Amino acid sequence: MICFKLRLLLIILQTSFGVAKSQSTDECKYVTVIAYLKTHAAINDQIKAMYAKRKLTSYKNKIVEFNLSNQVAFIGIYDFREKLKNKNIGIDTALIFDYNSYRKQYYFESYRSEYLMQLMEPNDSKLFLTFSKPVGNFLVIEVGTTNPENYSIRQFGLGMTILFTFNSSGLVDEVFYAAAAYN
Repeated sequence: MICFKLRLLLIILQTSFGVAKSQSTDECKYVTVIAYLKTHAAINDQIKAMYAKRKLTSYKNKIVEFNLSNQVAFIGIYDFREKLKNKNIGIDTALIFDYNSYRKQYYFESYRSEYLMQLMEPNDSKLFLTFSKPVGNFLVIEVGTTNPENYSIRQFGLGMTILFTFNSSGLVDEVFYAAAAYN
């Protein structure tokens, strides 16, 4: 029954692209990523592998629950440099290998998104999903243990950065993972 509901959610979200054309392409990518997270076992297994030992999620749960941050924050791609060296993600390859150049070109101050606030209701999960702005044909998110709205100068805890590439139809093409411990 859960599998049926997830497939139905994916179908609804994919068909909503006709309606979402009035929204920006960035917003369509946010919805696509959420649908992907809610329907693909492999990505959920990666998240569980990182957080289940700390009892932030469970291997028993088919889908990892998370809270959606309404903050859109700059998230770099330097941790993906080796995985992306032979990929075309819509930006100059040199930027993938040079953290400062990438940051100089794509950095932005974090901001609140009214749109993201409407996509999901808060839940009891201790995990938070934060989006960055899409660049080229990719989007980076972070799944972490700290609510981005509570960031002070530093964040603490575990973080998993996930880079999604999109095909010409706007659907997820490839997914890359990187993990970090903030202390």
